[in-house]
Amino acid sequence: MKKYIAGYATDIGSTKSINQDSLCIRKALLNGEEVLIVVVCDGMGGLSKGEVASAAVVQAFAENFVTEIVRKISNQEINKVKEEWRQLILALNEKIWRYGEKEGKQAGSTLTAVLLFKNQYIVAQVGDSRAYIIGDNVRQITEDQSVIAREIKKGNLTETQAIHDPRRNILLECVGVSNHVHPDFYEGYIQQGEGILVCTDGFWREQNTEQLKDNLPKNNKTELEIKQILHRLISENIEKGEKDNISAVYVQQSEEGA
Repeated sequence: MKKYIAGYATDIGSTKSINQDSLCIRKALLNGEEVLIVVVCDGMGGLSKGEVASAAVVQAFAENFVTEIVRKISNQEINKVKEEWRQLILALNEKIWRYGEKEGKQAGSTLTAVLLFKNQYIVAQVGDSRAYIIGDNVRQITEDQSVIAREIKKGNLTETQAIHDPRRNILLECVGVSNHVHPDFYEGYIQQGEGILVCTDGFWREQNTEQLKDNLPKNNKTELEIKQILHRLISENIEKGEKDNISAVYVQQSEEGA
């Protein structure tokens, strides 16, 4: 039986008055196998209702996991998850955008949602929060939907130049800011001994791949131990000067009865 051990940490950061990040971890048991969803959202710091948007997205994905996703996997319809999520994201975008129009304020959030079942993962992505596979190497699953990522991909900007580029917080996609949104989807498989990290930009901005590989556990840890590791990394980020809200979830695999 495959089980998942997940821990999280979140911090308001050194200068913010409110934590606009939201996250959730949900599990279900299907035929002796655990299915897990992780959702991490970063409410847009420059917008007045970022925390409302991020919380709404997380809550909707958590409810959808119980009402729709578990049923689809139980019916061996995991291939329908991406379309289910696409429609959910479009509906959320419309709801949050209309809320902002009504209130006369902009509200928006990034979204990185990861579904794990057996060795398979499916990821939905809007914005610049990220998902990584952590093992002997570190592999970034998602691509940032941001101006900086686009310019790097085009060859107009180097990674070093991007660190100090004034456009580094400008997103190309965001849930709720406009009346349209274009989520990206990723799917694949993780190997035994690999874990998955899902985090906001406040976490990944100060962590390079070597630091992630060296610090995130490859052997079985308890939920508390994972939380302690993430809190330590967040504290290091703050010491390095990170001012944004910071959130991360790390998921390990374990086998029982193997």
